[in-house]
Amino acid sequence: MERRVTILGAGAWGTAIANHLSQNNVETMLWCFEAEVAQEIEIQKTNNRYLPDIKLQHNVKATTDLSAALSFSEFIVEAIPVKHLRNVLTMTKQHIKHEHRWIMTSKGIESDTFMLPSEILRDVLGYQPNVSALSGPNFAKELIQKNVTAAVIASKDDELAKQVSSIFGNDHFKTYISDDLIGVQAGGALKNVYALTLGILRGLEYSENTVAFVFTKSLEEMTQTCAQIGGRKETMYGLAGLGDLFLTGNCALSKNFKCGKLLGQGINLGDISKKYYMLPEGFSTLKSLMTFSKQFGISLPICQATHDFIFEGKSIKNLLYKLLEQK
Repeated sequence: MERRVTILGAGAWGTAIANHLSQNNVETMLWCFEAEVAQEIEIQKTNNRYLPDIKLQHNVKATTDLSAALSFSEFIVEAIPVKHLRNVLTMTKQHIKHEHRWIMTSKGIESDTFMLPSEILRDVLGYQPNVSALSGPNFAKELIQKNVTAAVIASKDDELAKQVSSIFGNDHFKTYISDDLIGVQAGGALKNVYALTLGILRGLEYSENTVAFVFTKSLEEMTQTCAQIGGRKETMYGLAGLGDLFLTGNCALSKNFKCGKLLGQGINLGDISKKYYMLPEGFSTLKSLMTFSKQFGISLPICQATHDFIFEGKSIKNLLYKLLEQK
C-alpha cells in the first residue's frame, strides 16, 4: 500500500497529523493556504502561528501548490475549517482524480446547507468519492507529544477504513473502525457547541453538580440530533461522541470551552474575536443547529439557550429551569 499522504490545511490539527504520519514513516505533503506558513515549515520545521513552541519532524514537507500537493498521493487528509471547506474543495476540483481516497477530519456543519464534511465533498465533486472520516477526543499538541490517544475511523468502505487505520495507528495512537460515517462526523461537530455551553457555565461559576447535570443532558441532546440527521445513537456513547465531549467540554486547551468560559466571565464576543485568529467551529455550528431546529421543528433547549446567551444577551438560568422540567 502507498505510504504517502497529502494533508489539506496547515492549522494545528493538519500540522499535527502531518507530523504524526511522518513519525509512522509515511511521506507527507502539507498544503498550506498561507505562503509564510509553508515557508516556515519547509525551512524551520515549525508552525508558530498554529502550533507555537513545537518542532516538527524533519521529513514534513509543505507547499502552497495545490496541483503538486494533490498529485503527491492518492490519500488526502482534509483538515480545513468547515466554513472554508467548500471554497478549498472547489479550488482542488480540477486536480482531483476518482482514485483519490479521502480522510475527512473537520468537525463542523456547513451553515447554509447543514452538510457534514463528507457531504460537502460529494456535493462539490458531483460524485460519491472514496471517503472516510477520522474523529475522537484528540488535541493536536498532545498527539505531537505522543500521549496515548484514540480515534474512530468511519467509512462505508471497510477496506478503506482498514487502510486508513494502518496508516495512522501506532503504539500510542489507537484506531477503531466504524461504518457510521454520518454519526462519527456529527459527534465531532455537535460537541463543539456543548463545549461552549459548558464553558459558559464554568465562567459563570456554576457548581460541579450543575455542570455535570448539563453535561449529561448535552450528551442526550447530541444523541437526539445525531439520530435526526441519519447517524446512530450508539455512536454518541463512544469516542466520537461522549469521549470528544468530555475532552472538549472540560479542558482549557479546548478553544470552544475557553471561549465559552470567557463569555461566561463577561467578555464580549467582539473582544474574543480579536483574541483569536479564527473563532472555533462551535460558533458557526451553533447557528447551523438553530436553523436546523426551526426548519424541522426539533427542540434543542441547550443549543437555544447557548445561542440566546451569546447572541442575544439572555440569562442562562432559564435553561436550568427547562432542564429541571423535563421528564
